Amino acid sequence: MAGYNRAPNNTDRILQETGSGFAIGALGSIPYHFFKGVRTMPRGSRISGSFDYVRMRAPRTAGSFAVWMSLFSAVDCAAAYLRHKEDPWNTIVAGASASAILALRQGTGPAMKAAVTSGLLMALGEGLMLFNEREGPELNNANKGHVPVPIPVPIPVQEEASSSSGFFQTWFGSGKKDDGSSYILEGR
Repeated sequence: MAGYNRAPNNTDRILQETGSGFAIGALGSIPYHFFKGVRTMPRGSRISGSFDYVRMRAPRTAGSFAVWMSLFSAVDCAAAYLRHKEDPWNTIVAGASASAILALRQGTGPAMKAAVTSGLLMALGEGLMLFNEREGPELNNANKGHVPVPIPVPIPVQEEASSSSGFFQTWFGSGKKDDGSSYILEGR
């Protein structure tokens, strides 16, 4: 598979994906928490209260994304190492396992529900990626040998503004009706 050229047991990859998860969590949660703070704060302190809300909540959300990504990439690397191949099943299993591990504190029922939900979402994402990879070469081969024909496009001729034209005439036109005779056909 073209999209799976990662090193399976590379600890640098786990650290990079953990940092990416933190950055995604931070950048995504800042606007969310800001608007939530604007909505929930009293009228006199909505803006300053929203910044305080972001300051308190965004690091927690970013940390949660980082933990999920670190578990995801660790399980992904372990699955690739154990199976000796890198394919979409590793990603699906990694997403389901990471969600199940994080939901285990709430019990086995919620953990299984989180695993199934995350596994289905990861399978949907992997299916879309595989569909795009397979459809790409067919579309490129279908257009081989086809040369686009230039189509004549009408281009309006710009008349020079006279020295007596004012500011509003420059922006809104001179008030003359266009009869269509000032167009030139140009092939592109």
